[in-house]
Amino acid sequence: MDTKKEVEKEAPPKFAMLDIVLDVTSDRVDGLELDLLIKAQEADMRAMRDTLAHFLTDRDGNYVKKEVAQVVIGKMTIGQLKIESAKLQGALREDAAPKASEKASDLPSATT
Repeated sequence: MDTKKEVEKEAPPKFAMLDIVLDVTSDRVDGLELDLLIKAQEADMRAMRDTLAHFLTDRDGNYVKKEVAQVVIGKMTIGQLKIESAKLQGALREDAAPKASEKASDLPSATT
């Protein structure tokens, strides 16, 4: 019966998912407004939508216009929101952590 457990683990979520692709690159993270991210982390749903929309790409990998992206993200189910926001938070943490190859002297200074 181990086979059944493996199949259950691989089964897709039971909610309808939109075809959402978020491209969380360092450049895109750098362009995210701090106030929007703070509101999103405080569980402001509109800010969470807008934050996810910031990273939405089309099938060709092009970023979607803000207004269109907000509408698409607004159609997500709560189940998908949980998945995508967890992915985004992980990517943001990974991007924010200094890489082993980076030294403090190599990073841009706030005074320059």
